[in-house]
Amino acid sequence: MKALALKSFFAILILSFVFLATSLTPVEDSRQERITSAFHDYLDRHSIEMLDALHAFKEDVIAYSGIDSSALTTIRNKFRELRSTYKLIEPFSSYYFIASERNFNGPVVPEVEDEDDERPKIEWPHGLQQMEAYLWDDNPLGLKSKLLDEIALMDENLMALHIAFKTLPTDEARFIEAMQLQVIRIFMMGITGFDTPESGNAIGEATISLLAFLFFSNNTSLNEIDFLSLYKNHYITISKAFSDMRKNFVEKNHYPSSALRLEAQSVFQSDAFNRFFYNPRGTDPAFSAEASALGKALFFDPALSENNKRACASCHRPEKAFTDGMKTSSGFLEGEMLTRNAPTLINVALQRNYFYDMRADHLEGQIGHVLTNKNEMQSSFESAVKKLKASPQYVEWFRKAFKGKEDTVISKVSIENAISEYERTLVTLNSKFDRNIRGEEITFSDEERSGFNVFMNKGKCGTCHYLPLFNNVVPPQFTLSEFEIIGTTRTTNFEKPELDPDKGRGALFGTELFMHGFKTPTLRNIALTAPYMHNGAFETLEQVVEFYNRGGGAGLGLTVPNQTLPPDGLQLSPVEKKSLVAFLQTLTDTTNTSSKPSKLPSMKNALLDKRKIGGEY
Repeated sequence: MKALALKSFFAILILSFVFLATSLTPVEDSRQERITSAFHDYLDRHSIEMLDALHAFKEDVIAYSGIDSSALTTIRNKFRELRSTYKLIEPFSSYYFIASERNFNGPVVPEVEDEDDERPKIEWPHGLQQMEAYLWDDNPLGLKSKLLDEIALMDENLMALHIAFKTLPTDEARFIEAMQLQVIRIFMMGITGFDTPESGNAIGEATISLLAFLFFSNNTSLNEIDFLSLYKNHYITISKAFSDMRKNFVEKNHYPSSALRLEAQSVFQSDAFNRFFYNPRGTDPAFSAEASALGKALFFDPALSENNKRACASCHRPEKAFTDGMKTSSGFLEGEMLTRNAPTLINVALQRNYFYDMRADHLEGQIGHVLTNKNEMQSSFESAVKKLKASPQYVEWFRKAFKGKEDTVISKVSIENAISEYERTLVTLNSKFDRNIRGEEITFSDEERSGFNVFMNKGKCGTCHYLPLFNNVVPPQFTLSEFEIIGTTRTTNFEKPELDPDKGRGALFGTELFMHGFKTPTLRNIALTAPYMHNGAFETLEQVVEFYNRGGGAGLGLTVPNQTLPPDGLQLSPVEKKSLVAFLQTLTDTTNTSSKPSKLPSMKNALLDKRKIGGEY
C-alpha cells in the first residue's frame, strides 16, 4: 500500500509540475499542447489501470463459491485495489462529469429525480459503495449476481469515461479547480469513512488521493489522527496553496455548480460560501439592504396570518437561535400543537432543501408552504397583500426595496423575495470551533478536542453532518442535500422504544424506501435549539448521543428495514460521550442575528395597528 501511495502521489505531483512548468513557456500553442498531452496521458493510463483492476476483481467474484473463507478476503482486497485506482481519476471524472460521481461512488441511498414531476423517478444507487455493501453483507454469496450486475454496469460506464477522457479540454484553471474540489472531498468526506464504511480504507485512499500523503503517511489509522491539527495545520495549508495559485492562473470560475467560493483560502473562512447560490434568482444587484430590512419587518409581522396573531417569528424566535424551544411548535389555533419541531434559521441560506421532508428547494418556495398552511398561518397571499397595501409605509418600503425592478408593487413574489433576503442575512460562521480551526485563537479544551475526534471518527457524525456547515449539504460541490432514516423513537424510553409514526419523506413520495426519512439538520447552534429530532422527543444532547450510540431505532430492536444508520451501535465510552457533547457546544454562534424590529409599519386599521411584534403566540 505504501509503495502504491508513493507512486500515485509522485505521479500527480509530476502532472502538477507539467501544468505549472508549461505555463512559463512563451509559445501559447506549444504550452497548451503540452498541458493537454500530459493531462490526456494521465487519464488514459489510470482509466485503463482501473479497467484492469475491475476485470481482475470480476474474475475472482465469478469464481467465488462461498466454501473457502480466504477467497472472500482476497476478493475484498481486490475491491480495495479497485477503489484505489478510482481515486486517481476521481478528481477529474467528478469535475467534468458530475453525474459520474453517483454512478461510480455514490452513497447507498436512493434519490429522487425531478421532485416537481407528478410521478418522480427514483434513482437507485450504483457503484463502489453499493458493491461494498454487497461484499460486506452477512451473505455475500447470496448477493453475487447483484454484485456482478454492478460490475457490468461499472465496466460499461468506465469504458465510456475512458473514451470521453480523450476529448476533454483542459488548462491551468480547470486543473486547479478540480484539485481544489478533490482536496475538499478528501478532508470533508473521505477521511470520515463516508465512502468506505465497511472496507475501512479511509486513510489508505486519502493517501492515494493527492497531497494528503504528506500528513497521512505517518498515520495508519483514524484513531491516531488529531482532527483539529489535521485541518488547522494541513488541510488549510494545502487549500491556501491552491487558492494562491488561482490568483495567477484563474480569471474566473470554470466550475459554476458550487456554493463554495473557490477563491476562498479554505472552506472554514467565514465568507467561504455564497449565500445566494441556492437562490433561484442568483445574486441580484437590484436587491439591497432595503429588501432585507423590509423582509425583517415582514418576518416579525403577524399581519401575514389570517388572525393577525401569528408571525414567522412565532416559531422562529431570535433569542432561541430562531427556534421556539418547544417539543413541537404551536399551531394556528391557540393551544393547538403541530407535529414537528421548529428548526433553526441561522445559516438557513446555506441549504438546498427545506422542511424535514425536504419538500421545498429554495427559501422563496418554503414561505408559501407556511403562510397558506391551515395549521400554521391559515392565510393566503391575496389576503396578506390586501393588508400590506393598506399601509402607506409598507407601500413605500416595497417601492424602495425593489427599485430598479419592473415590478415594485406588493405581491406574492415580492413578499417571498423580501423575507428570503432577510433570512439570507442570518449567516454567521464564527463559532469557537471556527475561530480555533482557523488559528485565530487557541481556546479548545482537551475535552472539546477529544470530542471533535469522536465526532469525526468513532461517532461517525461527520459522515452525515458534513464539515464545515455541519448539515446535509454534500461536499465538495455543496449542491445536493441528503436525508437519513434513523428510526427516531416517540420518546426517550429506550428500554421500551416506540417508532415515531411520522412517515416524513416517505409520505411525500408514497414509497416505502423513504418511510421515516428526514432531512439531516445542521448541528450549528445545537446547544441552543433543544429539544431535538423532528418530533422534539429528546430533551438533551446526552439523550441524542445515547440514541445514536445504541444504533438508532433498529439498534433498539425496532423494525426499520430501510434504516440508513448502522444498527450495531457506536460503543462509545462514558468519557467519549461526554467529550462529544462538549464539542457540539463549541458550534454556537448567533452573532448579529438576534435583533428585532423596534416597531412595525403603521396600518390604517386600528386593530391591525395594535398587532404585536413577532406575534402573540
